[in-house]
Amino acid sequence: MKAWIEDRAEMEKILERAAVGRLGLVTDEGPYIVPLNFAYRDGCIYVHTGIEGRKLEEIQKNPYVCFEVDELLEIVPNEQPCLFTTYYRSVITWGMARLVEDDAEKMKGLELLLKKYASNTKHEPVPEHALAIVNVCEIRVEKMTGKANLPEGGPG
Repeated sequence: MKAWIEDRAEMEKILERAAVGRLGLVTDEGPYIVPLNFAYRDGCIYVHTGIEGRKLEEIQKNPYVCFEVDELLEIVPNEQPCLFTTYYRSVITWGMARLVEDDAEKMKGLELLLKKYASNTKHEPVPEHALAIVNVCEIRVEKMTGKANLPEGGPG
């Protein structure tokens, strides 16, 4: 059953669980979408990036972005191809992106990413010299929508 997700807390949980997000940018040539690792905390999405590249150039030109995540729960085949369905949850956010300049704030973003993606492994803390070779981008979420297609009688 397709339905809008209206509870912000539920949408935030989907953002926290998702392994990959897609950053949507508006460019002079048209839309540009980039899949990224990310972390979500307190209404902000954090991504790390190199010190140069198209993503950074486009954010500097137009910092208004969207960011999408989804959870694929199940693909349900049917003998009639037009009746296939997919159970999923998804969230799209819109907001302003900015490069984090403050080293302490940048380190916080990198530590959030490390906690999310490396929490089950033994690892060293983020070294101070990493601050000079990576950028952290913060997207302050201004708007968020969610949608789901779940099986009847269960959350999936």
